[in-house]
Amino acid sequence: MNEKQISEILIERLKDYGIIKWHKNQNHSFYLKFRDVRLGSIRIANHKGREKYHYTYEIYKSDKDKERIIEDIVESIKMKASKINNFNSTNWIVWDKTNNRYTKVRDFTDYKNKIWEK
Repeated sequence: MNEKQISEILIERLKDYGIIKWHKNQNHSFYLKFRDVRLGSIRIANHKGREKYHYTYEIYKSDKDKERIIEDIVESIKMKASKINNFNSTNWIVWDKTNNRYTKVRDFTDYKNKIWEK
């Protein structure tokens, strides 16, 4: 199972939780996020990533039991979503650094701008 196949499985299994394809780089790493950042982020790769990005979940092509790891990730996301009051997978939720709280934004453009805000 390669990185693309793993990302497709996760996207299919988590489509009801607002998963989005964030990025794919030339090293065949796939990065997945959720409309609601409180659910975390997923990195799928064939090599160790940079710690400074703090991915909540990472899965590697070389992992022996990828099916179990995928299942663990899916179950963890479902558990997190169940604990978020009034979770709605269609809302764009980001961390507002100015006000130190999670906040709803209008669309993907606002979401992306808030995430990359310094």
